Amino acid sequence: MMKISEMSNEHLMRTLLCEKREIKTHQSTIKQIEDELNKRFDNGTLVEGKEEENE
Repeated sequence: MMKISEMSNEHLMRTLLCEKREIKTHQSTIKQIEDELNKRFDNGTLVEGKEEENE
């Protein structure tokens, strides 16, 4: 992998945009997971999700 200091300006800008997009995606995924976990807590105890209860 190329070092940041070796990248052209264009490459730096593209890399920055890609990294920011990836971070945004990860933040969204983390938020969705946290929201789902919060829904599953019942009086401080983590309960199984609806799909697993039907098994």
